[in-house]
Amino acid sequence: MFLATIVLACMHGMVRFLGSELHPFTIAFYRNLFGLMAVLPLALRAGKSGLYSRHPRLMLLRGTTGVIAMLTWFYGLANVPTAEATALSFMAAIPN
Repeated sequence: MFLATIVLACMHGMVRFLGSELHPFTIAFYRNLFGLMAVLPLALRAGKSGLYSRHPRLMLLRGTTGVIAMLTWFYGLANVPTAEATALSFMAAIPN
């Protein structure tokens, strides 16, 4: 958990640093590319059974919302002050 926190903080710092040079969508593309390279050996070992889902539409929806969330988060990190972006990330709807 500690290592994951460090890696996530480093990634956010790199997004913030690179955001002045590169478009946030380009940064998100490379983040996903390197993430794919890290996960690809596990996916190849699992074979086709690892890709099977009883609800492919829900998986597509999950993937789409995940990509949109990452793109907007990286855009926010690049263009909003870090403290404000972090505070906004903790916001959630209040349940009834």
